[in-house]
Amino acid sequence: MLDENLPWSVAAELKTRGYLATSNYALNASGLKDPEWLEVVTNLPPPPAVLITFDNEMPIEHGPWLSSLGATLAVIDSRNRPAGLTLPQY
Repeated sequence: MLDENLPWSVAAELKTRGYLATSNYALNASGLKDPEWLEVVTNLPPPPAVLITFDNEMPIEHGPWLSSLGATLAVIDSRNRPAGLTLPQY
């Protein structure tokens, strides 16, 4: 599951590689605030979703709540993208 701060095309690329992937764009959930977005993610049917985001503050701002939902969060550090890589490449 890709957060809206990642290009939705990355989900499409992951699908072509055999992964079950989607994005907030594909779920018509663009523009939701974090609490509403996290509710969408945690209410998806099995297998359990992993939310991938560039939002470095999400675990700080929502850590206890994420833990209580049993949500898995993967944060890609948005501050250290190597020079020469586009956002989808990174």
